[in-house]
Amino acid sequence: MHQKALVVISYYDRHPLSNLTELLRTMLHFEAGEEFDVHIVVNRTSAREICLPDEYSWIPVKYRHNLGMNIGAWDYGWRTSPDYRAYLFLQDECYVVREQWLSGFQSVLQDTRVGMVGESLNQTWNRSWNELRKLFEATSMCGHFIEGRPANRVDCYLHFLDQNRVERGEKARHLRSVVWFFPGPVLQKINGFLIGRNYGECIAAEIAASKKVESIGLGIAQARDEEFFYIRHLEYNQDHPGGPYTHDVTHISYAAVQKLFEIKEGEFWKLLRMKLTNSLSLKRGFK
Repeated sequence: MHQKALVVISYYDRHPLSNLTELLRTMLHFEAGEEFDVHIVVNRTSAREICLPDEYSWIPVKYRHNLGMNIGAWDYGWRTSPDYRAYLFLQDECYVVREQWLSGFQSVLQDTRVGMVGESLNQTWNRSWNELRKLFEATSMCGHFIEGRPANRVDCYLHFLDQNRVERGEKARHLRSVVWFFPGPVLQKINGFLIGRNYGECIAAEIAASKKVESIGLGIAQARDEEFFYIRHLEYNQDHPGGPYTHDVTHISYAAVQKLFEIKEGEFWKLLRMKLTNSLSLKRGFK
């Protein structure tokens, strides 16, 4: 068994290659805290191969049919290299923002009750399945079917879990599939990930990973109290520094998100300066 961790990056070949190279740049810029290997798995929609810059030519690139989105690529990356001590799974829209971005995940596993670590726990889904079914009963989503017929999204997910003999658990809380970290033995024990055939099943496969870990008596954990502490994602951003992360698919390039940060941070600090100025003016008026 390799004593290093393997970083498996899923890359969708219709995304800008600059997203992937920016992730690689930030991975090498910030100290990981431990040694690692990197493999890229391309979800391909054409016969075209990607061409990485020379500084990343040492990284193995694997190709597969575009099925199951990023989780399908992650599963392929693990199955084709199953002998690593641990695995960090990333999407190509991720980018590293802090030192110890790899060892920080490993440190959570010092608690032997934990079998899976991520950057974002979906706390909104920390409810019973029945509660969630009622919550979404008036909404519909594309790609959510049961035996070919449109279905409530919660029923769709439960059908997928049942079909694959995954224990539902009492609540639907799970780790979002943007960043996952697993010990190798846990992946072996749960036999990797399930592969969704459409949008609804891909979300169900995300939930299933957490449920499979819980079914073997282990817990799931967020790396730190703050979401996206070590590694961020282009679709999850804050309205202001220190604020909550919201999901927005508008910004799909690293350059676009950097511009968003500049605008948002500028607005935040401008507002803060105005509040401080007004506060000082009021205090002077009372003297």
